[in-house]
Amino acid sequence: MGEFDEKTFNYIHLKCIPMKKSAKGMVMNFDREKLDRLVAEAIVVNPVPLRGIEVKFLRQVMGLSLNKAGTPLGITASAIFYWESAPETRLTIVNEVAFRSLAAERLGFMISGKLSSLLGKETPPTIEISLGADEKKGRTPKTRRSKK
Repeated sequence: MGEFDEKTFNYIHLKCIPMKKSAKGMVMNFDREKLDRLVAEAIVVNPVPLRGIEVKFLRQVMGLSLNKAGTPLGITASAIFYWESAPETRLTIVNEVAFRSLAAERLGFMISGKLSSLLGKETPPTIEISLGADEKKGRTPKTRRSKK
């Protein structure tokens, strides 16, 4: 799985985080796989520009090797590795649309087929993911874009 890090994805803000005591102090009390999947959904369905760091995270959440991520796109593992090796570099338009579509299909997220919806904005929107309250009620946590 990917490892969500708020410093890396500074446009994603977690709210209502359930916490628990541990030997290391207070730690998040939420399933990491669920969190990674929520973050992946936020990246895929919102107009987040896809850079190497998002590609690596999404590929890991999908559970794909470099080769298995490249094959459906008609590219090599080396191409995926090249993207991931430049964490701050945005993909080309064609590659961004193709990779976003692959991630949506593999992870079961609904996205629009419109080109304008498949492309990230120059600056990613602020996305809030609320974990605590809905998790306790047995509902899927909420993800929403903040209005600017």
